Amino acid sequence: MGAIQEIDVAKLPKWKLVEPGSYLTARQVYEKIMTARAGKNAPVVFLDVRIPAELNFLGTPTLVDANIPVERMGDQFDPNENAYNMVPNLDFVDEVEAFLTSRGLGRDTTLILMCRSGGRSAKGVNRLFKAGYKNVHTLVNGYEGDALQSGPNKGQRLINGWKNSGLPWTYKLGKELIHMP
Repeated sequence: MGAIQEIDVAKLPKWKLVEPGSYLTARQVYEKIMTARAGKNAPVVFLDVRIPAELNFLGTPTLVDANIPVERMGDQFDPNENAYNMVPNLDFVDEVEAFLTSRGLGRDTTLILMCRSGGRSAKGVNRLFKAGYKNVHTLVNGYEGDALQSGPNKGQRLINGWKNSGLPWTYKLGKELIHMP
C-alpha cells in the first residue's frame, strides 16, 4: 500500500489541531486497526463523525465501527459558505460513551475519529479529550482528504485521506453502522 507519510503538525491549519496532539494518516489508521483486529494490540474503535447523508452519498471505510456525528446539519442556508449551517451534536460524548459501553469497552480504549477532511474529527477529539478520554486520535486528512489549491481540479479533494490512499471503502451501509441517537 505504499509508504506511510509523516505529518508535519506545524503545517496543519488551526481547525485541524487537537489538544492531545494525536494525529494519524489514513495508512497509519489502517495499520493500527488491522494490527488490533489480528489480536496483536488492544481494541481500536474507528468512528466516522460525519453526518449520515455523507455516508449515504460518499461511502465510508469498511473498517468503521460506528457513525456518531459530532455535528448535525442545521436548517439555515449560509450564502457566504454556500452550504447549510452545522450545529453541534450536544449528545456526542454521551453517544460515544454509550457505544463503548455496549461493546464492553471503557474510556481507555483507543478511539480514532474521521470526518471528511479533518476538521470535525478534530472537534470530536477535543470534546472527548476534555471529557476525560486520553487515547483519542484524529485521522488528520479524513475520508476524502485535502482540496487541491490550484490547477484544473482546484477545490477537489484528491490529495490524501482514506479514499485517495486506496484503502477499503464501500457505499453499502450495514445496520450496525447507522447512527440512531
